[in-house]
Parts: sequence; structure tokens; C-alpha cells
Amino acid sequence: MKAKYLALMIGACFSHNLWAANNITIEQRLAELEQRVV
Repeated sequence: MKAKYLALMIGACFSHNLWAANNITIEQRLAELEQRVV
């Protein structure tokens, strides 16, 4: 039971990190586009 819980926690942290990384790259791309336009 503990192993399952631990695996779920690790999976949640991993997916959250991927989501945060994706948001950062999207923000960087938007910033680059804004700089090109301005």
C-alpha cells in the first residue's frame, strides 16, 4: 500500500514538473515573439 502511494506521489511530482517546464517554454516563446514584433 505504501509503495502504491509513493509511486502516485512520484508520478504527480513528475507530471507537475513537466507541466511547469512546458509553461516556462511557452512563456519564453511568447516573450520572444513580443520582442520581434516590438
